[in-house]
Amino acid sequence: MRILVTTISGIENYIENKLIGFHERYGIEHINRYIKLYENISNENLKQLFSIFHYEFNHLFKYMNSRIRNRHYTADESRELIVLIEELRNIQSNVRRTKYDFEIHPYYQERMQE
Repeated sequence: MRILVTTISGIENYIENKLIGFHERYGIEHINRYIKLYENISNENLKQLFSIFHYEFNHLFKYMNSRIRNRHYTADESRELIVLIEELRNIQSNVRRTKYDFEIHPYYQERMQE
């Protein structure tokens, strides 16, 4: 389900709720791994979300790349990657035309389309 948010306070609440869900799903142990790359992000919750996404994408891409030789990807990781891509695109769509609007780095955009 996609939730459209139109006010800044609604956007901030939406981002906070997404972060809570990500904490529950992925934990908090890897948040600081990439957080410094997002120092220019003013919203702390969005900064943490980006750091979680960054870690999870890198982790899954590394795994998928290791499976290229076998030409066999496991279903769990494939599903997880699909869910992660959908989550990022939903968040991007919901913050579009707000002060939290963002673009996905072209390298990752290409990887997500493969």
